[in-house]
Amino acid sequence: MNLTHNRKVLVFVVILSLIVFSCELFRVQPTEKSFYKARSIFQPVEYGTECHSSTIIELANGDLLAAWWSGSYEGAADSVIKAARLPLGADSWKKAETVADIPNRFEGNPVLFLLPNGRIWLFFSVRDPNAPGMVQVMFCESKDLGYTWSPIKEFVTHRGIRTRNHPILMKNGEILFPLFDHPSGQSFFLISSDFGETWIMSNSIISDPGNIQPSVIQREDGTLYALMRTWHEDPTKRFLWQIESKDNGKTWSQPTYSNVPTVGSAIEMIKLKNGNVILAFNNGKDRERTPLNFALSFDDGRTWAYNRILESGDGSFSYPSLVQSKNGHIHVAYSYNRKFIKHVEVNETWIKAGEAIINLNPASILKI
Repeated sequence: MNLTHNRKVLVFVVILSLIVFSCELFRVQPTEKSFYKARSIFQPVEYGTECHSSTIIELANGDLLAAWWSGSYEGAADSVIKAARLPLGADSWKKAETVADIPNRFEGNPVLFLLPNGRIWLFFSVRDPNAPGMVQVMFCESKDLGYTWSPIKEFVTHRGIRTRNHPILMKNGEILFPLFDHPSGQSFFLISSDFGETWIMSNSIISDPGNIQPSVIQREDGTLYALMRTWHEDPTKRFLWQIESKDNGKTWSQPTYSNVPTVGSAIEMIKLKNGNVILAFNNGKDRERTPLNFALSFDDGRTWAYNRILESGDGSFSYPSLVQSKNGHIHVAYSYNRKFIKHVEVNETWIKAGEAIINLNPASILKI
């Protein structure tokens, strides 16, 4: 009698354990709550009549660091590169400081890049207001989380070469840096296998009409995919150029039109930790830099599943710069009417509340 009872108890415990295990195995995880928070990095005209072309990164200690140019107007000799930080857990940005100021030169298009060892690179373009075609790409670095910077030195000295979007660290450990030649309307990439000691150059990306300001990701299969700014007088051809590379950026395919519309303004695309891809771009009419949109892709940028308006209305909301922080949130800094730089923090759930993008140009999607 006792033995039978014990067997029954044992069977009951086993069945109960299997039920609990099954419930845990098939339990649907709760959806993350939508998150959105907007901040002004500084107030209008606080550091100059105009400001534009920001760049943003997360530092090794979790702080955010942003940089941009400020001055009387784009091209003015009184412009400087400013930078500000948002300490981890803080609700407002610290007062900005000047990190680059070359007398009688216009400094623009700063690009911040965080190396695996915690060092920060800052690149920016410099031109003489009296000789607009003479452009240099300059460089400095910080080894103390952006509190101090090394002396500025030349990085690339070539007529027309300019910066815009973040470099990426590829799976093979090499750094891929997107650049462009503005006068010729051609993009190219620099590749370093020794953390910036030496660089090699890819082939030039030639298209008609021209292409500039490439933004690049590495897909799950190791290939590289880039989108590039362009403009076409024919409204049916106003789509970003796209290219791919199968040899870690040394050579690139002939450009084709993507399915992403363009107004001839800057974009940025980044790969998230979960493999999804975020794109920030203007989805306006003609050359209007409004609205500013987020797009979300689940297939390495081949199609875009969701589209969410980030900023709209009359005005110019442009030149987005993207970074994903350690908590998974997506941060974007962008020019707000060129009067101040705005910072918005969201999560994927917030983006997914938008509508699906219609692939306006599906016949030309690059298939890999």
